[in-house]
Amino acid sequence: MRTTVSQNIVTLYGPTPLFLQIDGPCTGIKGILAFGMLASMAVLDVKSRVSRVVPILAIGFLGAFAINILRLFGIFLAFEYLGPDLGIATHVYLGYALFIAWVLVFWSFALRYLVPRGPLPVAAVVVT
Repeated sequence: MRTTVSQNIVTLYGPTPLFLQIDGPCTGIKGILAFGMLASMAVLDVKSRVSRVVPILAIGFLGAFAINILRLFGIFLAFEYLGPDLGIATHVYLGYALFIAWVLVFWSFALRYLVPRGPLPVAAVVVT
């Protein structure tokens, strides 16, 4: 199977050529922005040291970018091997599924790293 790329058009040559156009919304910028919004809420809630937050956020943003590359690869494979109808369905739903999975897995590990360890502070209670 031969594939060519010309600017933002990927051509998959099979029995009939399939032309896939990659536009701005395909870049995954919405997913990266959504991850950033979730990250900002989590970081404000956890109140961890900056030296712990920066590497975690870098990993998170790189993971969101990698998820988008995986999504595009999955879409190309779906169009190539499953046909246009399932390719379109994959295009619509694969990004959501991968993003949700990434966010759940990432934050389940990241919060373990960011949340301070040790005993919880005891609050002073004044009884009158």
